[in-house]
Amino acid sequence: MTALTALLTLLTLSAAGEPARPRVGVAIISDRAGAGPMSETLATQLQRALVREGLDQTLEHQAVTDQVRETGASEPRSCKGARSCAQKVLVLLGARAALVTVDVGRLGSTVAVHLEALLEGSERPVEVTDLTLDTDGLQEKAAVPLTLFARTVAQKLAARWSRDSKVVASDTTPPVPPPASTGSVARTPPADAPVDGWTRPPLTPVDAASDEYKAFDDSPSRAPAVVVTAVAGVAAAAAVAFLVVGLTAKGQYDSARDGAGTTLTRYEADQLAGRANTSLTVALVGGSVAAAAGILSGVLWTR
Repeated sequence: MTALTALLTLLTLSAAGEPARPRVGVAIISDRAGAGPMSETLATQLQRALVREGLDQTLEHQAVTDQVRETGASEPRSCKGARSCAQKVLVLLGARAALVTVDVGRLGSTVAVHLEALLEGSERPVEVTDLTLDTDGLQEKAAVPLTLFARTVAQKLAARWSRDSKVVASDTTPPVPPPASTGSVARTPPADAPVDGWTRPPLTPVDAASDEYKAFDDSPSRAPAVVVTAVAGVAAAAAVAFLVVGLTAKGQYDSARDGAGTTLTRYEADQLAGRANTSLTVALVGGSVAAAAGILSGVLWTR
C-alpha cells in the first residue's frame, strides 16, 4: 500500500510539473500598399502548414488580431514589419508563447515575403526566412517553402519546450530518502581528500550556459544579408528611375514624328534618342543587378 501511494504521488507531481503547451499564433505585422490580400492568403496558408506539422492549436492571424485588440493595444498590422513591435504582440499572447510573423511587400508582379518565428523570453528569432514569389500562382509557388519553414519551426519549438519540461520535472521530483541507519555511520572524506596519491579536483557547479542552451544562438551574422538587401533595393530604385527617364524621352521622340519626318531639329532628335537609349540601357543593367542581389539576399537570409 505504501509503494502504491508513493507511485501515485510521483505521478501526480509529474503531471502537475509538466507545463501546459504554449500558445502559437500567426500575425501579419505590416500593411504595405497592394499587399493586403496576399498577406492574408500567405498567413492562412502558413497557419495550416504549422497545424500539419504538429502545432495543431496554432491561432489564425485574425484570432491573434482579435486577442491583441481585447487588451487595448494596436493591431499587429501597425507594427510596419518591426521586430520590436512584434515582440510586444508576443507578450500579449501569454507566457512562453510563440509568434510567427508575416511581412509582405509587393513591387509589380513580384512579392517579397519575410517570415520570423519568435519565442517569448528569447531575443533572437527561432527561425527566419525570406521568399521572393510571383503573383501568378502565388499559393502554389509558396506551398513548399512555407511547409519547410513550418516544419523547421515546429521541430525547434518542440525541442525547446521539451527542454523546459525536463527542467520543470527535475525541480518537482521529490528527494530520495537516505538509507536506513544500521547503527554505524561511515564518515565521508572531504571532496579534496587524497585518494591513493591523487587529489580530487574541487567540485564546480555545471555551467548553466551549456551548449544545449546555446543552440539558438549559433545563427550566422546577418550583416552580409543586410548589405546585399540594401544593394538590391538601391539597384531596383535606380533601375526604376532610369526606366522612367528613358520612357519619357522615347515618348517625346515618338510624339514629335510627323509622317515620315519630325518636328525636332537634328540636334534635338539626337539628344532625345541618346537620352532614351542610355537611360533604358542603365535601367536594364540596374534591373539585372537588383534581381541578382535579390536572389543572393534570399540565400543569405535563409542560412
